[in-house]
Amino acid sequence: MSQPQPQPHTLGNARPGTTPPGTVSSPSPEPPAAPASPAPARRGLAWWQAIPAGAAAATAVNLLVLLIGTAAGASFRLPDGDSVHEVTAGGVVFSSTVPLAVGTGLAVLLALWKPVFLRIGQIAPARWARPRSPARSPPTPTAAPRWPWP
Repeated sequence: MSQPQPQPHTLGNARPGTTPPGTVSSPSPEPPAAPASPAPARRGLAWWQAIPAGAAAATAVNLLVLLIGTAAGASFRLPDGDSVHEVTAGGVVFSSTVPLAVGTGLAVLLALWKPVFLRIGQIAPARWARPRSPARSPPTPTAAPRWPWP
């Protein structure tokens, strides 16, 4: 009598040369290696998504302020010499969106071109906003200046 041949398994680790082509042998006794840890997921938006999202959020907030002011009966008419300037929704949208998108886009492009601009952008505004010490500020006049003419 012939002994029954073991049937090859379709799952497991293959051992070269021990199984017929197209089949896989039974699993090896070693445990499988742990899968490599996945790359950490990136949080937040990419720069090309963040710029329009920020502009849209600023526009929405400013339009909300305009809506609340209009509902409260506030006048958004500003005298300018002989004429009167009225604040409209279109002006709010333009004034909220364009400067933010252009300024942020320019800052991002400069930072992508030369990363040193990131550090300059972190330091320069804080330096400009720092109050001047009294020793460095210009002197305040104590008396009215004397003009050379009468």
